[in-house]
Amino acid sequence: MALQNTGRYFRPLLVLLQANELNPLLVNGKYTKDVKGKKTDMMDCQWIQKLHSLGMLGGSLIPDLFTETLRQYCRHPSSLVADASGYINKMQKA
Repeated sequence: MALQNTGRYFRPLLVLLQANELNPLLVNGKYTKDVKGKKTDMMDCQWIQKLHSLGMLGGSLIPDLFTETLRQYCRHPSSLVADASGYINKMQKA
């Protein structure tokens, strides 16, 4: 089973499939964009299925829970700094 990652919308479905031990293959969207003509969801899923059945798709990195949590903690200080600079700019305008 192949699943195209689109923003963050794929995560709940990916977690659900992994919980049911279906082992989905998460693929990058830039490797599945060659659908000719008008692109529809049906044509897109058929194209991804064809590429997957031919073994032409490589999987993306899916970090484990510990790594994902560690990434969130590492990103948090930089978001605090970005937020703080916005508040400082607002105070200087006042």
